[in-house]
Amino acid sequence: MKNLIVLLIVGLFANCLHAQTTFLVTDGEGIPIANVDVLNSKTSIGKTDKEGMIKVSSIKKNDTIIFRSGNDYVTYTYVATKSNPKDLQEIELEVKTIEERLGLDFNVAVPEPEYIQDEEKIYDAPEVTASFPGGSEKMILYLSKMIQKPEIEHQGKTKLTSYVKMVVEKNGMLSNIQIVKGAFNCPECDKESLRVVKSMPKFQPAMNNGRAVRSYFIFPVKFEYD
Repeated sequence: MKNLIVLLIVGLFANCLHAQTTFLVTDGEGIPIANVDVLNSKTSIGKTDKEGMIKVSSIKKNDTIIFRSGNDYVTYTYVATKSNPKDLQEIELEVKTIEERLGLDFNVAVPEPEYIQDEEKIYDAPEVTASFPGGSEKMILYLSKMIQKPEIEHQGKTKLTSYVKMVVEKNGMLSNIQIVKGAFNCPECDKESLRVVKSMPKFQPAMNNGRAVRSYFIFPVKFEYD
């Protein structure tokens, strides 16, 4: 009887040893996805590394592993069919575009610019200012969804603001993106502001005398810490 108990314990221990599985998370084109949240039911296991990989221990048959990217926008559920899954398990996430995440239509119709004698002039105050597709409210929503607040040391509630200046070209493309006033003692905030702004879609260009023109565009990017 004692031998039987020992064998059972050894068998269970062996199953645990082989229950570690490495998951490789990729998008539809086979590109690894970093920082994907990985959960076992509702318990957080961790995030995928920069190579899109994560090691998960003690997977048992019928365990449910959830892979989530983009604030619940994409979820993939893996159900173990046996106690010892293969060493490398590939998971493919169908990553939604920013347009799908925010419910925006970035296919903005840009008017064909007519010939302007001063082609290089950049307007400070055109008759119609340039705008984010969908307006200022959509722009605020975009920034709130896309910004990843840097980890900084702070005491109490802190609000930091980076001021970004750029040129909106006649075709809506953004150029000459720069920080004109940085966040107080937070170069990481300025760096994150530039990253997010450079990812923005084409704008609706400014208009002067019914024609698309180049224009300056200045706005704040805010970081709030509790």
